Amino acid sequence: MPKKAAKTPETLGLTERMTQKEAKKWVGLDFATKQPQFEQKHLTEFAFCNFYSFYEEIARWIPDGGTWVEIGLAWGESFRWGVCACLNEGKNVRMVGVDAFPDAWHHNGTPMEQMFHNHMQPFAGHYETIRAESSEAAANFVDGAVDFVFIDANHTAEFVRRDVLAWLPKVKNGGIIAGHDYNAPHEVKQVVDEIFGIKVVPIPSDDFDAEHRPFYSWKVQL
Repeated sequence: MPKKAAKTPETLGLTERMTQKEAKKWVGLDFATKQPQFEQKHLTEFAFCNFYSFYEEIARWIPDGGTWVEIGLAWGESFRWGVCACLNEGKNVRMVGVDAFPDAWHHNGTPMEQMFHNHMQPFAGHYETIRAESSEAAANFVDGAVDFVFIDANHTAEFVRRDVLAWLPKVKNGGIIAGHDYNAPHEVKQVVDEIFGIKVVPIPSDDFDAEHRPFYSWKVQL
């Protein structure tokens, strides 16, 4: 029986759904040589993302020259994936990450902000950050300037409402506002449903299981 050919970015295509293992091995291409330029792995045991495929979908959708904002960066797993996905599409997207980076957040004595930038080092020059509370950071953008906003910060109702209402005017007509953890025990769903009603589209997580892992993100196209 002939040996099965190994999957590579050439044979799989980076816009095609990969397994998590394959996607983490092959993310980022040098478009001149078609050789892997970046590796995407789970950053550490505490980094987490379960919406890789949604970010790939957004990377295909967002226009070249568009603006993508992620609220709540933590260690950088999802933001790095978004940067990778846009580069894989050959697009020059303004990638902006927003986080207050509280001083109390650290790992083995290393501040979260430093760890975030360490993890993002391969993408230096392809992203920018704003260290501020979400609503303060929104003031840096004129209304209707942003194509895509993803909110993944404090999940209590007060903060979710504050974040959504601060960023909603910044999203252009036809743009997308979205977020993580549209499920119990978080308070995201009740606030998002209250603001947007039937416009909300639930996005099943990559590890979705109706019985054991009924996890969703959410999106609304304006």
